[in-house]
Amino acid sequence: MPQVAHSSDAAASALTAAACAAGARTGGPELDVWASCAPGTEPEAAAELAALGWRPPDLPSQSWSATTNAALAWDRGAVHGRADLAATIRTLCTARTVTGVMLRLAVVDLESEPGGTPADTSGASTGAGDVAGERNNPSERNNPSERNNPSGRNNPSGRNNPSGRNDPSGPHRESRGHEGQLQQVHAVIAGLDWSRMPDAAFAVRARTGRRLPVDLEQPVTEVKVELDHQRLRVGYVLGAGFEKRAWLSAHHHAGLRPTTAAALLGYAGWADGERLIDPLTGGGTIPIEAGLTTLRWSVRNDNPERLRALGLEDAGLSAEIRAEIRADIGAAARQVRPLPIRGLELYGNHVATARANRSAAGLDDAVRIDQGDATTMAGVDGVECLVTNPPYGLRAGSPRIVAPLYEAVLARTAERMAAGGRAVVLTPAEDVLREAAAGAGLAIADERAMALGKLDVTAFLLTHR
Repeated sequence: MPQVAHSSDAAASALTAAACAAGARTGGPELDVWASCAPGTEPEAAAELAALGWRPPDLPSQSWSATTNAALAWDRGAVHGRADLAATIRTLCTARTVTGVMLRLAVVDLESEPGGTPADTSGASTGAGDVAGERNNPSERNNPSERNNPSGRNNPSGRNNPSGRNDPSGPHRESRGHEGQLQQVHAVIAGLDWSRMPDAAFAVRARTGRRLPVDLEQPVTEVKVELDHQRLRVGYVLGAGFEKRAWLSAHHHAGLRPTTAAALLGYAGWADGERLIDPLTGGGTIPIEAGLTTLRWSVRNDNPERLRALGLEDAGLSAEIRAEIRADIGAAARQVRPLPIRGLELYGNHVATARANRSAAGLDDAVRIDQGDATTMAGVDGVECLVTNPPYGLRAGSPRIVAPLYEAVLARTAERMAAGGRAVVLTPAEDVLREAAAGAGLAIADERAMALGKLDVTAFLLTHR
């Protein structure tokens, strides 16, 4: 069911404060846009995008929850809105929670049974691009039996029952259903207005064994086709791969995507100046993202070639947006360092990884990365905000193996949490976390289902009872 987000949901967070400070310049044509994000982080992404200047989308009310002047709409893994070119360029340069931005061509609800007519919820706008199949669907969202239910729970025809036994419809009916969906997808795409397509090669990536006449790794124009359950999204890609931060020079084996880390900081309501700690920091993603948010450092640059392909390039406007961003960075740089942001890690090799990433991000004098034990938190006091992505216990075959760790970490968190403090813990070991929180005397103020690739996880917001 589509949801709506109000820009005031996280008005006090450092994330939205940074977005608001990125500039207020307006101008250029109005665009129908959507941004992709990790499933479960849509509210934080919507709050950030609204602060960057996005406005409610022009979508039929029968297919979406009612929107207001202060709301953006979202469905699973996507936030929809309208933005002028200035807000779009600002988003491409600074948005921290989203993985890509698309110019909307269509948002369509497919019929659940073949033979029906898809319901167009968007009105079609025009666009152009090279469709690169594998590139356009990196998350395998067009396979609901895997991505949307990776464990196969409550899905008798899913992974745990590949033969289709105990399912009266059997695998053959499922195959026919998928074929019907593909026919509807084809009909939608064939019916779009492609009149603005540039004079360039158009290709679909396929395992044909022959060289296609376009650069499929870095195409100038690209269209994203995304199917999640019955909802089909088609859009011209204005920017993608935002989770691939330039500072990720050293990799942790279980590292969190920076876009998800940014969303968790927003979920925690972490504000500039609050003492923040990640006691199980691993590769340092959470404290590094926090430091970069506080200092307003840009994530990336807009791609003028992709805007140019649609006739949207405006060099003067882009230069003004960049000047606003540089001015904000200059103002933020005057803050006293080190910032009250700290990562704690037990293992020396992971400390080295986190410090290498911190150096690559230019935060050596701003963010602390210390070697220490999260089960004792020696030297840690007055925790105002704790955000962490702890070990899951999946490699050991049972989440119960992390129970002693969770119990000790949450007990120390409760002892050191300041009045009004919060903790956010991301884990698939939900029962273990709930028991550890209860034992530590912490209340679960909220919990949110999220997805890390094909893994279902839950973010827990903990406070004092």
